[in-house]
Amino acid sequence: MKTIVLIARKPTWEQAQARGAYAQSTIDSTLDEVGFIHATFPDQTMGVLPRFKDRDQVVLLLVDIDKLSAPIKYEAARSGRAGTFPHIYGALNTDAVYKTVSLEKDKNGEFIEPKELNVAKYNESFSLLQWNILYKEDIKNIVQFLKEHPADIVCLQELTINHPAQLIKDTPKYIAEQLGYHSYIKEIPLKKMEGKMMMLANGIFSRFPIKETHFAWINETTGSGGYDDEYRAYVEVTLDINGQRYYVGTTHMSYKHRFEQTTRKQQEADRLCEQLKRHSRNYIFTGDLNAVPNSYTIQAISNLLQNVGPKATKKTWTTKPFSYNGFEETELNWRLDYVFATPNIKATSSEVLVTDYSDHLPILVEFEVNKATP
Repeated sequence: MKTIVLIARKPTWEQAQARGAYAQSTIDSTLDEVGFIHATFPDQTMGVLPRFKDRDQVVLLLVDIDKLSAPIKYEAARSGRAGTFPHIYGALNTDAVYKTVSLEKDKNGEFIEPKELNVAKYNESFSLLQWNILYKEDIKNIVQFLKEHPADIVCLQELTINHPAQLIKDTPKYIAEQLGYHSYIKEIPLKKMEGKMMMLANGIFSRFPIKETHFAWINETTGSGGYDDEYRAYVEVTLDINGQRYYVGTTHMSYKHRFEQTTRKQQEADRLCEQLKRHSRNYIFTGDLNAVPNSYTIQAISNLLQNVGPKATKKTWTTKPFSYNGFEETELNWRLDYVFATPNIKATSSEVLVTDYSDHLPILVEFEVNKATP
């Protein structure tokens, strides 16, 4: 169960229960006036409550998202407050509210955080989205898609800094600000454009606090030229989920002609696997690996981790025409993107999402949170 929270006044909520539907956008405005109902995630609620400190009989409605009848969207606050907030586009069916929590104030008139809200912060599951977003895709389109398909953890490749095709020059910073997520980015230098160094980047964005970060080069340039003669970085974060440490790593591996296996690609895969061996529990690895399911790369990773993404028959590339060195592709015929995890992590669902943005399709995986502390 995933919880969102509504801030309401007790009399208004009691009247709504008699009708079976709650139609207030906020304490001060109706659904008809605003067009949606404001809500928060449990870890955002205490930051919003002070604006209602002068009101009496304020209660929190704890809502089970899965029981909502109306559609929900995750959007930036119109007030300019940082982060993405849940908005319910329709009346709230009262049977989706599983608990009503009365609030108390301290001697200064500030709301005291109730224990029920702390319990609601506990995550029984979490979701992860893996996606190569294509360096020249309008980053505003990417952000809109991420808001429409919210995931607790987002692993992205081909983020850009100072790219001439992007009006927003620092796309990782823009995504983090728009989602209101913690983030860790590793820039990969490419070349100078208009007097500035243009960079691609791998990034991990998370609703959960990032406790530690790590990166390693798995491929470095030798001056020979070509897509396989570029810096390639493995990046990793340590996350705090329910007081447990989870590790998430991602990378974008080198491209070889028609995804053929070469000695250099094998060496890159071996260096990657040295990073994967660092964890035996609570670890998730994702990436655009530029490798097909029966390749040396995927087999080597599969010897260390379980594949928790969709079946290999589900293709992720390409949705846009590709042409390089005589290799032409216009159809969705290839599987290049993957999600792996250590055996102690259970994936409850996985799917390839459909979008016209980027030449790769994103992968969304839902995980159970382990009950026992590792």
